[in-house]
Amino acid sequence: MTKLGLDNYTINKQMYAKIDPPTTEQVNQMFTNVGAWLSTHYKKHYYMLLNNELHYYTIFNLKSPNFNQMVDEFKQCLAFRGQVLDIEYQHAEDCYQIWIKDYKTKEVYMYMLFEAEDFVVEVE
Repeated sequence: MTKLGLDNYTINKQMYAKIDPPTTEQVNQMFTNVGAWLSTHYKKHYYMLLNNELHYYTIFNLKSPNFNQMVDEFKQCLAFRGQVLDIEYQHAEDCYQIWIKDYKTKEVYMYMLFEAEDFVVEVE
């Protein structure tokens, strides 16, 4: 008997590949939620957008508490990756899980946005 095991990532990836994309209004609300989350981390400056599968890593340096500008930069960054399917807050990890459908390949990928203060070494 063959053991078939699907992990949560694979199940979610298959599910998001089949769903209808959210409306522009729904996506805008998701970005508004990210901005609200950023404002609760007002003493933090570094955030990472990560996708292990594609080896994609971007660090955002929030030099001032301009959360709207950060959200705009985040939107632009995601727009280059593909179509936003979902941006969901993960309470246990205090981060956001973002599901994107690649424009060219139509593959679905999951990105994480999280606080990354400990990832940067400042040298003067």
